[in-house]
Amino acid sequence: LSGTIEQRADKDGPYLTDGDHFILDASFGRIPDAEAIANGLAAIPGVVEHGLFLNMEAPRSSPPQAARGPCLQQTLNR
Repeated sequence: LSGTIEQRADKDGPYLTDGDHFILDASFGRIPDAEAIANGLAAIPGVVEHGLFLNMEAPRSSPPQAARGPCLQQTLNR
């Protein structure tokens, strides 16, 4: 696995979390076995989160009828 890794920054310099930790953004392109990578990253001491979204449902163009509340229904019908 290889790719680019950059330290996240804002206008004031390196971006720090609320706990004063740096964030590294990495881009690896298509990952052939994302679940194995997620497990490997989770096993590294100090890694808090990997940001891989696994086992998620594909996006929908609109929510299913049962999930539409009155406010959402009005927004969709406008």
